[in-house]
Amino acid sequence: MNHKQQTPPIIIITGSIGSGKTTFLAAMIPLLQEKWSVDGFTCLTEDESRTVGQNAPVYKLKLIDSSTLLQWAMRKNSQRGYEFNLATQQLVSNRLSKSTKEIIVFDDLGPYELKGEGFAQVFSELSQSNTSTLIVVIKKRVLDEFIIKFNLLNPPIFDLDHLSHNTAKHSLLEKLHLLDSEQITLYATIAGFSEITVGSTLHGLHVPLKGHLLNIMQTFLMIQFAKELKGRGLLLITAVAAGLKSFSPTGSKLKPMLYILVQGSLFTLPIFLLGVNIISIMIGSLLLGVATIYLSLLLNFIIYGSAYLNGIEKILKLSLGFMNIDHLSFWTLIFFVAIAKSILMISIAIPAYYLDFSKIVNTIKYKIFNSTSTKTLQPIKVATWSESVSGGFKDLILKKFVIPFIFTSMVIFFFTHLNLEQFSFIIIRALVISWFGFVLARRINFQFLADYLTRHGLSHWAVSLEGAIKTLQNIKNR
Repeated sequence: MNHKQQTPPIIIITGSIGSGKTTFLAAMIPLLQEKWSVDGFTCLTEDESRTVGQNAPVYKLKLIDSSTLLQWAMRKNSQRGYEFNLATQQLVSNRLSKSTKEIIVFDDLGPYELKGEGFAQVFSELSQSNTSTLIVVIKKRVLDEFIIKFNLLNPPIFDLDHLSHNTAKHSLLEKLHLLDSEQITLYATIAGFSEITVGSTLHGLHVPLKGHLLNIMQTFLMIQFAKELKGRGLLLITAVAAGLKSFSPTGSKLKPMLYILVQGSLFTLPIFLLGVNIISIMIGSLLLGVATIYLSLLLNFIIYGSAYLNGIEKILKLSLGFMNIDHLSFWTLIFFVAIAKSILMISIAIPAYYLDFSKIVNTIKYKIFNSTSTKTLQPIKVATWSESVSGGFKDLILKKFVIPFIFTSMVIFFFTHLNLEQFSFIIIRALVISWFGFVLARRINFQFLADYLTRHGLSHWAVSLEGAIKTLQNIKNR
């Protein structure tokens, strides 16, 4: 049997006439809208006099977030078959074909669609467009024919003849949360893969201020993810992307992982408090951008001590002295740099929020990564303590560490006027701390972390972490 998942996911609700399919769907829509963006329609009848199992004489469509009822189907005078409103069909089809909502619902599809009429075309297009999860109510008597006609691959089916509405509700929400984890997996992989490829390229080319360029890229991606997911899962995306950075073939790992985690968390905070809107996006982008400056100072202070800050201060004052600006303190200068960075980040955040990049994001998400989704996760080898210790020493002599280390050491030596004993202590301290960081980066055990998350009720975190690692492995092996 072919167990390949439907792309995009298609969920079927079915049941006999009178089982309450439309009532169930209408009750589910507000619950769905609490977490996801939803589009589509329900199919209603105003005739309450009909008996159970009897078709209604008139059906109307109600679009999501609209109170207007659209004329749809009316029983023919012969009492056999229906006449359908083509204007309503065109209006609804045009709207849904352009929709970028996360979930699109179709109510009461059946024999008319099997003939290729009604909403057959727009449903077929959306089922192949890889953009939205489709929830479709299908008449039970034509269910098997419908699945065959539209080539639906093992879709989950909620049969209201056998499930209570309450049981179906919980099962449907559980299924959607699982699909959410898969979505978050793909976004986390995009973020992590971008950091690895772009970061390694910039590092290999010795591009100055590469951290700030990566900072801008992270901001743009996080804004797109926030819009696509309505703010859900951003912290999880950040954590998984930070973990994936450990697979980078070049450049340091632990520091970038910390940068990604802290910056992404700060971006997420205002969105968690205020929701996804231009204000929270601007605040989050500002925090993410400014964090780069102060986090860099903090980490170098931990490695080199106050001598690093003193050296940077001397360079700044010497540079400003040539422009006759020598009255500003070090922290005042840093504050002005942060203001400039904030203006840059906001100027990026506004167009990134208002312009529609959803099609680009969805293309990347499915065209690049979906082909790898069924492959097997290869075991991830965790270095032993012995291997980590010796590997840490090897990392200390690599060019990617030696060149920036020598440059920073020379800045401290020439601009702080330390004696040889003080300078030697700083160098030894920096080497020990750096070596310890290299050792820790090699000791990251993702399988242990996934198992821990599962045991503590965070299985969706574990699913996203393992899925992102699997996808990244497959991409690297292509």
